[in-house]
Amino acid sequence: MNVVVVEAKPEMLRARREDVLAEVGVSADELRERIESWDATPLEWRAWREIDGIDFLLSEEE
Repeated sequence: MNVVVVEAKPEMLRARREDVLAEVGVSADELRERIESWDATPLEWRAWREIDGIDFLLSEEE
């Protein structure tokens, strides 16, 4: 089995985070509120999981 490792630069992660939010058409705070109230669509849940991962990676940079 081959493993591919991709090094993501912080600016690339931030840009992807903005793209994900644009795809669902809400701000990060609005998305968080929908997730916390269990009122999110499947697309919003998928976006939230990706944003959560991006935020984790960005926190490693700080």
